[in-house]
Amino acid sequence: MSSAKSFGGKDQEVMLGPFEACRRLLNTAEAARLSFEDREKLFFVDYSMVGLLVHENYLRSMEKKPATLEVLSRCAYSADLMTVGDIFQQRINAEQEWSLLPHSGVVSCAYPAFVSNGMLGYPSFPAALGKMSSLSKSRRQMMDLQMHLRLSSTVYGQAMISSSYAELLYRRLVEPLKENDIKEAVGRLDAYGLRREHLVEHLTELRQHLGCQDMFKQVDAKVKSALTRELNTGKHAVKVVLPSKRRRLVEEPGFDADGEDAEVVMNDVEESEDEEEKSALIKAGLD
Repeated sequence: MSSAKSFGGKDQEVMLGPFEACRRLLNTAEAARLSFEDREKLFFVDYSMVGLLVHENYLRSMEKKPATLEVLSRCAYSADLMTVGDIFQQRINAEQEWSLLPHSGVVSCAYPAFVSNGMLGYPSFPAALGKMSSLSKSRRQMMDLQMHLRLSSTVYGQAMISSSYAELLYRRLVEPLKENDIKEAVGRLDAYGLRREHLVEHLTELRQHLGCQDMFKQVDAKVKSALTRELNTGKHAVKVVLPSKRRRLVEEPGFDADGEDAEVVMNDVEESEDEEEKSALIKAGLD
């Protein structure tokens, strides 16, 4: 069966959008008329969207089927395939290895839709794209916190969020306020180079993915006002490590000194020019 006939003619193939491509992939009746090559071509209608749409809607296409062991196994297998496809996509984005794109299309879209399909009306918009603005905001907050903390702590980047560091720091800053001890709370903020917004906004929002409680809401309103007045007096200067465009080699475990068969990851590291001279003054973790 030719591609033009499968797609319904050359003009329809040109006009096909990502939502229609996803619908054809996940509707059993329509997908049955497509060869596997045709399924892969549907991924390239919009390779940045069709895979996301399939990931968002493949379970919806099967929700009316009885939850048998076979159906559940198919869904689990499709999820595993999409995980591999995501690894391909990260490699493409990070290393610009666009030769992997056809492989990504197979394992993240064409084959999962072949394994798991059913009935689908109009595909839902990918929820992942709706979270992009929140993700960007969280990254900005994390970078801002890191710039302030680097003179008093050794925590870096995502370790601040993935570990319990942010939660511990948040509790250390809020506990004095719950006991109406403004002086102690301000002293701890100064010790870590932080301001009120880092406590109220940054640390509070960056802990949401852990389902942590917003303990600042439990602080008395008068104490909050007193904290704000004290921090606005101008007596509490904050030192910040400004980023610079320097790069550092991070060696993977098992690095070969001769450079053979060794994998070296280049990470952008924001460092002040005199950071190494200050390193002797940096505290390790939280006291």
